[in-house]
Amino acid sequence: VVSDDVIDRLGDSYAYTRLGGANRYETSAGIAEFETTHGMSFATTAVATGRNFPDALAGSALLGSRKGVILLVSDADDPSVALIGAHRPEIGCGYVLGGDQAISASFTSLLDGTT
Repeated sequence: VVSDDVIDRLGDSYAYTRLGGANRYETSAGIAEFETTHGMSFATTAVATGRNFPDALAGSALLGSRKGVILLVSDADDPSVALIGAHRPEIGCGYVLGGDQAISASFTSLLDGTT
């Protein structure tokens, strides 16, 4: 949610790619897809609540060090859920960031079978 004014202030001295979506969940899915074209992989995938940021923020260092992706989730209709399903055969290691109140068992089950 960076305004064009902020981008204009950067001038031509910075190259940038704007990544976004209609909401934070679409943005999360789009960033994950973008990351896989830049050395990251769904082999290590984490989910975090999109309702609050600390779990995702803290987990981003973990996923970055493992060249994995982090996806924000809220309900079964999130684009991230479809993305997990599409890449499920690739996921070898899954992380659920946050406690039971942040991430329900239904999302935990998306990553069942990973180590």
